[in-house]
Amino acid sequence: MKKALLLSALFLSFYVTAQDTVYVDADATGANDGTSWADAFTDLYTAVDYTNANMIGTQYWVAEGIYSPESDQIPIMILYGEKIYGGFNGTETDLSQRDPKQYKTIFTGDINRNDSAGTFYDNAPRIFDVSASLGAGDTAEVVFDGITITSARTPNGSGGGIYCPLGQRALKINNCIFQNNRALNRASILFYSIYPDAEFTLTNCIFRNNVNQHYDIEFRITGQNSTTRKGIVANCLFENNTTASLATASGALLGRFTNLSLGTQEIHLVNNTFVNNFIYSSNADLPSLFAMETNGNSANDILVHAYNNLFYKNFNIDELIMLTNSYTVTGLQLSTTNTNGGDLSALNMNMLSSVYDTASPFVNYDSADYRPNGSFAAAGTVGAYNSYALPNVDLNGNNRLDVNGGIAIGALQGLVSGVGITENSAGLAIYPNPVKNVLHVDADFPIESIQVINAQGQLVYRSKAAKQFKVKLNLEGFKSGLYWIQIEGEGQLKTESVIKY
Repeated sequence: MKKALLLSALFLSFYVTAQDTVYVDADATGANDGTSWADAFTDLYTAVDYTNANMIGTQYWVAEGIYSPESDQIPIMILYGEKIYGGFNGTETDLSQRDPKQYKTIFTGDINRNDSAGTFYDNAPRIFDVSASLGAGDTAEVVFDGITITSARTPNGSGGGIYCPLGQRALKINNCIFQNNRALNRASILFYSIYPDAEFTLTNCIFRNNVNQHYDIEFRITGQNSTTRKGIVANCLFENNTTASLATASGALLGRFTNLSLGTQEIHLVNNTFVNNFIYSSNADLPSLFAMETNGNSANDILVHAYNNLFYKNFNIDELIMLTNSYTVTGLQLSTTNTNGGDLSALNMNMLSSVYDTASPFVNYDSADYRPNGSFAAAGTVGAYNSYALPNVDLNGNNRLDVNGGIAIGALQGLVSGVGITENSAGLAIYPNPVKNVLHVDADFPIESIQVINAQGQLVYRSKAAKQFKVKLNLEGFKSGLYWIQIEGEGQLKTESVIKY
């Protein structure tokens, strides 16, 4: 990129070294220096060009809008310790105020905005490149939170969405969507680390409609240290991902965990949902969702723990995870594999304490409402989820535990205690969530009444509104905890959960 060539960066160095947050808003009309929402940079690649040489650990707050790399050959370069947060409307003063579901921050490889016309050859092969190693990678972590990464196309390469080789200790991705990316392999994420305490954390994310010959994501480690590196994938939805027709014999559709170090790679798959994923070949060598690979050194090993995962209609896929070569690894930890559910063949064969059922486990599979129902709605292992530092909300933003303290199998909580939780309730926005004091309720129908119910099912607040479309609730006097907000108007009844802190 232009980092070393932008002499104007010298004139802005005072600003960027003095601030922790850099603002980006495609609609901003101010000074374009990133010092406030009014003066925000209008694209992220310019923001990182100006700041990378002068700051360590910058936070980039990116407002709703559509953003792209600088060109089809120059991705957005992220350095160690930098954090990308999306989901802002351009007025927030605190991270807790943003709402990524309502305010979409989208990074697309469709630079020329012509995908709708069927023109894909000019898409960027890579959107983010996290490849710089400047000496502080052993302590820093890179964060992506609240953004959508889409339409990267690298049919002859890898690492389309986020490419992160060697130079980072930790990569944390939360509340992000990876969709419509296409690559030879690793269309969404490649994280390759040499650090002895490497960490890969993937939480509350959606992977949808990505195409690879194999391996949509990879966590790959190397090094001479006899340590344990950990990867966590939790509260994620993997939907409609496929291998390309050229992948006639590989398989291992969604990811690969690769250990080339002298230590152990420990993987935790917790409360994920896998639905409608498809391996093109019915004779794939690895008819599995994930693969494991080592270099055969007797000192390295891979351990996989799987809790509370839900599987349905994944075609030409028999196993959760398989070994790519003949080298010995510990692999799937059967003693710690509990309450996984669905129709995956392995559930009925070699995964302990699992619920095998070929019927749909969802509230409404045909309409893609993937909240678990029936025996799956509260049958998960709570202790397994609480063993990790995971979000306290599910993929929809609802409390991860139901009102009775139970946890569902899969990425979403189901119907609990007679209160229906709708997925991304159409026509209703409740924010911020979690909330400290003032809760905003916006609807596309006139609101006639609002009820607030606590986690014990008690009605703690009721108010009638004069058919208003926007209502503010002051929760300052409420105790911290989970509440259900019920909205009525024009014959509609909608319910959402919020967390008061």
